[in-house]
Amino acid sequence: MKKKWRNLGLAIGALALVGCIDGFDNEISNNNPDAGSSIPAPDAAPATQTDRAGFEANVAPILMARCSDAECHTGPGTSPLKFLGVTNTMATYYDSVEIYSSVHGEWNKNVATMLTKIAGGHQDITYLADEMLKIQTWLDTEKDLRSAGPAPEPGGVITSAQAKITWAGCMTLADWNQTDMGGWSNRATSEGACSNCHNDGAYRMNTNDDDADMFSFNRQEVFIQGFFSISIDVASGNAFMIADHAKLTRMSNGGGAGGLHPTFNYNPDSSYYQRLDEFTLLTQNRLSTLGCPQATAGNPLSYPPPPL
Repeated sequence: MKKKWRNLGLAIGALALVGCIDGFDNEISNNNPDAGSSIPAPDAAPATQTDRAGFEANVAPILMARCSDAECHTGPGTSPLKFLGVTNTMATYYDSVEIYSSVHGEWNKNVATMLTKIAGGHQDITYLADEMLKIQTWLDTEKDLRSAGPAPEPGGVITSAQAKITWAGCMTLADWNQTDMGGWSNRATSEGACSNCHNDGAYRMNTNDDDADMFSFNRQEVFIQGFFSISIDVASGNAFMIADHAKLTRMSNGGGAGGLHPTFNYNPDSSYYQRLDEFTLLTQNRLSTLGCPQATAGNPLSYPPPPL
């Protein structure tokens, strides 16, 4: 029976994690889904200004006290997910937390799992009111420092930010279930099922083992580019979404930092390739006919609310 996860998952794995290696980054291609370009999407948040000092002074001691036991979120191994790194030292905490977007929720205190998981009763752990305020204040400060915002594509009518939000609004659970996209949680690799690492959204790739939750997670800004990527129409400059076969093919061949991602069969003849194509086509058709509320002219664009 599938386990129900109610909060945005801890998108975590140790910095030295073998098998779940960074590679599910935002990507953009020039109207060529097979180009395999790794040019960052123009709306990727800059990370030149941070509040590392605030984290180390006010937040790290809280996480050290609550989450760093040898059998929890630090140390060697992969389970539970080691979002505080391997060495359990102050020097590594910030770098570990920073790269795992679900933990800090893209610096959004309303979805950061370092808050929401605890609020949901995770391991019966609680924060004191002062501790909660320190974490919230740090997240707000990080968000302010990193708020330069997206740069629109030169001459573009539809920006990449708009394309992603609209795509999220056009995705439906009925299409997700019809195409068995939820089956990715059990997709076999050389090191076990995808959900072994990505059940909680490690590296911005969510294959939660609950189909409805996986669907909901993949409509969030944190995860929207797990299975999809941005392409730019050369003639108009408009951004639009495509199935990210280039990235998934690269990862299936052991890509990612250090070439250590588990391998798996992925090509146009594989069922997982085809089900992603089918879901993408259904969503593109709905978008082209304005068959989704957030694609309708005049409606404000926003991401759907996160799963409870």
